[in-house]
Amino acid sequence: MLNLVLVLAFGLALFTAGWWASAPMHWLWRWMFRLAVLTMIAGLSLPPAAIGWVRDRLSLLVPLAREVSESPGTSYLVHFFLFLVVSALLFWFRQDLGRRRLLAAMVVLAFLMEGVQLLVDGRFASWWDVLANLTGVAVAAAVWVGKAATGR
Repeated sequence: MLNLVLVLAFGLALFTAGWWASAPMHWLWRWMFRLAVLTMIAGLSLPPAAIGWVRDRLSLLVPLAREVSESPGTSYLVHFFLFLVVSALLFWFRQDLGRRRLLAAMVVLAFLMEGVQLLVDGRFASWWDVLANLTGVAVAAAVWVGKAATGR
């Protein structure tokens, strides 16, 4: 029970931080960022049974959703993609917070999200998932720095 409370408290704190961070963004990007953060929290902290339920519902809309989601390597791609999207939106629209601070926050989050999985029954933390998270952050940061360097 304590683990559930800790996971819920972490998820709520993270979503609150995401809500605050997205407040100055244009409404479309604000809600895309909030949805991405919510998807990250749910996807990386729900128990396997809940993820299976979501997959089953998705497969009603997208017939190959279950087969694709159970393919080898899909978990790493999901980790990579979630961190890429959240990082990219944050880096692009909250430059006022500073590059180092944003990058540090996303790196810490990459580790914390894996740590939270240790508290969820049926989930486990993996250094490979941390690497996928960090790769998503690094790609978003590289594109962001490259864009700033070229001035486009």
